[in-house]
Amino acid sequence: MAPFYTVKVRGHCDSDVLTHLSVTITLENPAALKDGSICRLDNFNGNVPSYKHDSSSIRAWDSHGPLRITLHTVQAKSVSEWTVDRNTIGNVTFVLQVYPREVDSMTPLGPRVDLRRDGRGLIGGGSWFLPSPTYSEYFTFCIGWDLDHCPTGTQGIWSYGDSNGPCVESGPIGLLLNSVFMMGPINTLIPMMPQGTSSLKCGIYWFGDLPTWIQQPASAHGTLLAFASKIFSDDDLFYKVFIRRAPRGFGGYNFSSSYILEYSEPDEPKEDSELICLFAHEMVHNWVYLGHEDDGFENSWFIEGIAHFYALFMPLRAGVRGLDYFQQTLDGFLCAYYTNPLINVPYRAAEENFYKDPNAESIPYMRGFAYFLMVELLLQVSSPDHGEGNFLDKIVFSMIQRQREGLKTNCAVWLEELYHYLGKDKADEIFRTLMDGGRLDLGSQTIATPQGRRLFLEPTEQETLELGFSNRSLATKVIEGLIPGSRAQLAGLADGDILLYHSRFAAFRERYERQFRFIAKRGTQVFEGIYWPRSFQKVYSVRTKIIK
Repeated sequence: MAPFYTVKVRGHCDSDVLTHLSVTITLENPAALKDGSICRLDNFNGNVPSYKHDSSSIRAWDSHGPLRITLHTVQAKSVSEWTVDRNTIGNVTFVLQVYPREVDSMTPLGPRVDLRRDGRGLIGGGSWFLPSPTYSEYFTFCIGWDLDHCPTGTQGIWSYGDSNGPCVESGPIGLLLNSVFMMGPINTLIPMMPQGTSSLKCGIYWFGDLPTWIQQPASAHGTLLAFASKIFSDDDLFYKVFIRRAPRGFGGYNFSSSYILEYSEPDEPKEDSELICLFAHEMVHNWVYLGHEDDGFENSWFIEGIAHFYALFMPLRAGVRGLDYFQQTLDGFLCAYYTNPLINVPYRAAEENFYKDPNAESIPYMRGFAYFLMVELLLQVSSPDHGEGNFLDKIVFSMIQRQREGLKTNCAVWLEELYHYLGKDKADEIFRTLMDGGRLDLGSQTIATPQGRRLFLEPTEQETLELGFSNRSLATKVIEGLIPGSRAQLAGLADGDILLYHSRFAAFRERYERQFRFIAKRGTQVFEGIYWPRSFQKVYSVRTKIIK
C-alpha cells in the first residue's frame, strides 16, 4: 500500500479576512538518513517563484522528538532540498506557515499556481507550497481542514473534496501538487447535468460577486463535462472550476480534475465565445496529454494544440453553442496562426521566449491547432467512413488509453499511430513544418461541422500582427522600441511613455478587426488612444465561408 501523505490546512484570520495558512504535513515512515534529503520543492513553476520557506520557521518532529530541517538550494536543478539533522524514526510531521503571494498589475503573467488573496479568502495550487517527498512517488493523500479560528461560513475546497469531511485520494505525487486549495467564504454553483450522467458532477467556486459575463455562461460546464466524459470514456468524475480575481490578465490553468479561471475586473467583459472556448480548452486538459521527450522537451504543441482543437469542435458537438460560435472561433484561430510574425521560427526557439513574448506564447496554441486541423482534414479524405465525431477522436483516445495503462507517450508514439492513417511521408512532412517553422496551408479545403454544414477555408490576405513597439513593453509598462511610421506612433505613443492600461493581447490576436486601446502617461500628462495593431504588411491567411 502507498505510504500516507497527510495534510491539515488551518486558516488564520485578521477580523474576517484570511491572512495565511498553517499547513501540517505528516509523512508515513520516510526513514530519511542524517543529512539526507527527505523532501524537495521546485523553486519555480514556469516563471512563477514557489513559496520561499525558511528553515527557522519550519517545526518538525518524529517518534523520537524534534527534528531540524535545513533547506539547500540546488541551482543546477532549480530545486530546494530539505534535509534532516539525524536519522528519522517513524512518521515525520512538519508545520509550515504559508502566506499568499503579493501581486499587483506589474506582476508578470504565468502559471496560475501561486496562493493568492481574493477578497476575504485564499486560493492557489499545491505545488506552490507543498514539498515533494524523495522516498516514494505514490501516496495515499489525506486532506483535512481546521476552520475553528475562522469566521462562520468559512469553507475549504480541494480539487478532490471539501471541508465537510476527510478527503482521501491515492495516486502519484503530482496528483497532490497539481491540485487546488481554496479557503474562505466560498460561493458555489452546481450546474445541471444532462440525464443519464448521475455519476458525473461539476462544481464552480468563487469569492465575492462574480461578473455576470462569467456567471451566465458558466452553467455550460455541465453539458460540456458530460460530452467530454463520453468521448474520453470517463463517466465517474467530480470536476471543479475555481475562479479568482487578479490585478490583470484573463485565462485558465489546468489542475487535477479541476482548473483555475482567472479574470481581472479592470479588463473589458469577454465575449461569450471567448469564455466557452476557455471552458472547453481547460476541460480537455483533464484527459488529453502527451509525455515529455527524453531530453525534457515538453510537447506543449500537442497539449495546447489539441485542447484548442476540441475547444472549437466540442461546444458544437455537445449542443452548447451553434455554427456562429464555430465560425467565429475558427476564424480567430486561423488569424492568430497566419498573422503571427513568428510563423517561420522553429518551435523550440519560439518556446524559449514563451514567458517573454506574447507572440511566442501563442505558438503552442495556434500552431498546434493548425497542425491538428491539418491532420483532421487529411483524415477526412483518407478515412471518409469513420462514423460520428471528429476523425481525430480514435487516434487521440489511443493516446489516452496508453496513459491509463501506464505506457509511455511522446512524439514518436504519436507519429507511429498517425502513420497508419496518413502514411509515413505525409505525417512526417506536416510534423516537420510544425517543428521547423513555415506555413501549414489549410486554404482551399472544406471542413464538415458536427451540424452537417460545410465551411470553405478561403485563402485571403491579412496584415501581420504588430503592436508598433517592443512586446516587452506590455510587461514593463514602459514603451520602448517604437517603430517609426507604425500605427502606434501615429496614435501618439512615444518611447518612454508609461502604459497605465492597455487591451489584452489575446483579445486582438484572435480578432482581426479589434483595436488596441491604451491609456498612457508622459510626464504629468495622461492621454488615451486607440489604433489597429497591424503592420501594413499583408501575408497569406485563411478565412471561413459557409457553403452549405
